[in-house]
Amino acid sequence: AINNFSEFDTEEGESVLFASHLDEVQSLLVQGASGNYYHWQNDGKWGNGMKFLSSDTSLKIPSSVLKLDEGSIEFWFNPLWESTGTNFFINTAGGDIYFNRTDSLLNLQMGDASVKSLTYNITSWSTNTWYHLAITWKEGSNLSLYINGVIANKTEAPIINNIGGYVFFGTDSSTSNRLAGTIDELRISSVERVPITNLTTTNFTINPN
Repeated sequence: AINNFSEFDTEEGESVLFASHLDEVQSLLVQGASGNYYHWQNDGKWGNGMKFLSSDTSLKIPSSVLKLDEGSIEFWFNPLWESTGTNFFINTAGGDIYFNRTDSLLNLQMGDASVKSLTYNITSWSTNTWYHLAITWKEGSNLSLYINGVIANKTEAPIINNIGGYVFFGTDSSTSNRLAGTIDELRISSVERVPITNLTTTNFTINPN
């Protein structure tokens, strides 16, 4: 089941723009995603997940899916990386969305007309452990990073006028800085979500169609 990051879940309506349990390829293809799925089958948080470990694994979603003035991107992640290095969770060709890990820091940057950024220290993270990551933004409000349903850092919201091409997951837009780990339960929403109390135990199956 896709994690219930928000109380909106029980009345999803049109707020879900993209959602996949990442159990099989078809759930991505029918929503316009593309990439290479050579390491598809891997234990996820629930069912299968998408494992990023080599240069031939990638996932990209048309940027037109995103709502630029407000939204959320969330997923579960299980790191398999070394203690140092750079690994990308999310990136766009123009750098309008930039979310990576460099050594012990998570780095998030969003915006084109008004660029905002924040960081979070993950020294305490362990490999083979699941973490829920969520980015939310709303023009005139905040750009926020949540870890396991708890606010990790926030700043003033960016202004995004345009994002061209694709949103890349598990790599930067040049496909040279790959993620090392497994992603599961990916969801993109048109609303600035807020967490609920029982993040890891309260789950709803969401129909991505």
